[in-house]
Amino acid sequence: MAGQGAAELSAVSWVVEDASTAKGYPLVTVAETGSQEHDVLVGVYEVSVEVALETNPTDTDEAAAKAMKDALYGLVGDRRRMISGLDDRADLQCWEARTVGMSTTAEDGRRRDAFTLTVVAAAQV
Repeated sequence: MAGQGAAELSAVSWVVEDASTAKGYPLVTVAETGSQEHDVLVGVYEVSVEVALETNPTDTDEAAAKAMKDALYGLVGDRRRMISGLDDRADLQCWEARTVGMSTTAEDGRRRDAFTLTVVAAAQV
């Protein structure tokens, strides 16, 4: 799903799970932050995911960072697009994807815009 259709995100690196392997900014990280199996449906999980845009304010001006953040929100906030993108994976069946939170922080000289999502899915066997 990296940068799908969003020109503002076309030059952004995407890293799954471990941002320590990143080579530069701007950067989008995707990490699972928790999961639990459905109470009734065996093999169906509710998974919490964080998608974060990290930019370096000295390299990326405020307007460009806002455009990237808005493009990322357009991607993660589009429920149908998220479900379709996750469903396109051969090993995953997704029923729900919803954005449940957003935060902006500054740490270690970086700007970090994070979106929290909840995904309901099962591995296809």
